[in-house]
Amino acid sequence: MSAATITHHTQWMSSDDDQTVHDLQLAYDPAHPYAIEARFVLDSSDPDAVLVWEVDRGVLDQGVASWAGDGDVRVRVWTPLPTLVLVELLDGITGRWGRFLARRTELEAFLAETYRLVPSGTEHVDVDATVAALLTGGEL
Repeated sequence: MSAATITHHTQWMSSDDDQTVHDLQLAYDPAHPYAIEARFVLDSSDPDAVLVWEVDRGVLDQGVASWAGDGDVRVRVWTPLPTLVLVELLDGITGRWGRFLARRTELEAFLAETYRLVPSGTEHVDVDATVAALLTGGEL
């Protein structure tokens, strides 16, 4: 990740009956302007013990306002308590959905930071560098 990366530490709560609280890092790297990483911290003593989902910034932004997503990420305002957002993430291996409640104001503030760094419509992806990295096995 670049020096301009924005990282926000927060907690999301499982929306199922056990309501487990999960430590989470949201990360945005302007080098990958369309993506936000949601990193679930599995073991705070091991920096490599994380579970990572990439979420489209536009989907997260739209979902915080109303609802968005129809693939493996769905985001919407939680009807019983509109100060929360329901984030649903599909585990491609197990086929099970993880459903998490996030504070709406935190997500809005994080997204605002990303848009200050890379305004909507100014995103750019270096296609040549991406293709070269794919062909050489380099880092994207």
